[in-house]
Amino acid sequence: MKLRLTGNNSDKLKLRYLDAGLALLALLAYIIYLTGNYFLPVPGVYALLVVLLLLVCGVAARLYLTYHPGVLVFRQAMVKGWPLLILLLAVLVGGFLRFQAIRTAGDVANQPEAIKFAQSAQAIINTSDWQPKSFTQPPLYLYLAAGVSELQFVQQASAGKINSPEGLKPVDISTAVTYVNLLLGLLTLVAVWAGARLFWRTEIAGIVAALLLATSWLAYQGIPRLEPQFLAAFLLSLSFYFIAQGCDTGKLWDYRWAGFFAGLATAAAYSSILLLLLLGLSLFILKQEGSRVRLAWNSGLAFLLGLTLAAPGWLLSLQFFIPGLVSIGKAPGDAAGFYFKQALTNDAGLVMAFGVTLLLAFVLRESRLWLALIMPLLYALLVCVFGPALVERLVLITPLVAISGAFPVVWAARKGAEWLEKKRGRAYPWLHAGLTLALTVGVILVSVLVRRFF
Repeated sequence: MKLRLTGNNSDKLKLRYLDAGLALLALLAYIIYLTGNYFLPVPGVYALLVVLLLLVCGVAARLYLTYHPGVLVFRQAMVKGWPLLILLLAVLVGGFLRFQAIRTAGDVANQPEAIKFAQSAQAIINTSDWQPKSFTQPPLYLYLAAGVSELQFVQQASAGKINSPEGLKPVDISTAVTYVNLLLGLLTLVAVWAGARLFWRTEIAGIVAALLLATSWLAYQGIPRLEPQFLAAFLLSLSFYFIAQGCDTGKLWDYRWAGFFAGLATAAAYSSILLLLLLGLSLFILKQEGSRVRLAWNSGLAFLLGLTLAAPGWLLSLQFFIPGLVSIGKAPGDAAGFYFKQALTNDAGLVMAFGVTLLLAFVLRESRLWLALIMPLLYALLVCVFGPALVERLVLITPLVAISGAFPVVWAARKGAEWLEKKRGRAYPWLHAGLTLALTVGVILVSVLVRRFF
């Protein structure tokens, strides 16, 4: 694939004007971020989206004028890059569903729990006191909300609306955090795509996992609620990505990153500590048997580093940290039925795919299957024993459930493609990918139909 760089003066002049326009658009986007909510006749977020769309179009025009790609180039890019296009589709669908969840939730951000959380985040900035009042919840998500409140203050202060962080309205902070949840959800989609394609060693598995997660009701319905599982799920997905990479490479660096992100995830949601078990079990499918102790030691230290950096109170305020853990308490007696009903009635397709993976783990006796299944299974048991019965708590394992559920879809499509090719006596390059996407859509439709009619 060859590209011709532009060389005539006319194109160079166009590029100069285009570069100036892109710089102005970038400056306009920054100004709208600072003042758009207060001086524009339309909501600032919509104006900002329009400017960002123009920026994307401008960058695309810049690339076209620079390289002058022909039809053949686009055709080759489509053939080679179709998984990325479907990933983009998954992100767009996931973004739309998550945005709709925020819109249809109404005044969730104005409810007492959300306001109390926003006030706690605002108090961190107002008093410069990063010591959480309680360790019932790990503090990393609260620290994230404090950072959001600081950005809110910068925006409103630049517009001359307030003079100090005390002037912020808690509802503005809680509303902003819901959009941070949306962004975390989209980043989790990308991390799951990357982790699944590495773990199952096939490109199409990443696409299936991303589509399953993008349309998972369990993953997006709680976006408007200010719960730490959205941040923890993203960090968990990053940890899994490095675990998947480390399983093949056996490199120390991958396991260090996996442990570090596991520590950060635990600083957002305590149950993420189950990642340590996942890390430990992954060492037994390595080819470099002699390095297991060294990898385990380094990943454990990296875990402690991540946990301590994000939540130093667990070590510096141990006398408050342990009572916080104890105060979590037991789950209600009907927690198991509650979670099972919510999962089966709202994400039946995803639950069925996960169940097929569990069945195949017994049949195929493949170690990677058990590695993908172990944390969701243990977490499902954990939430039925400890903590309140909140459906948002299932958000934490939806990335791993989607990755696990991708396997039977890809496996069944491959078997079907092999059978059809053998029967026809010829190979079809797109058959496996086509069957895989068709089965993925089928799994998604099962969830939609059960959710709609049952």
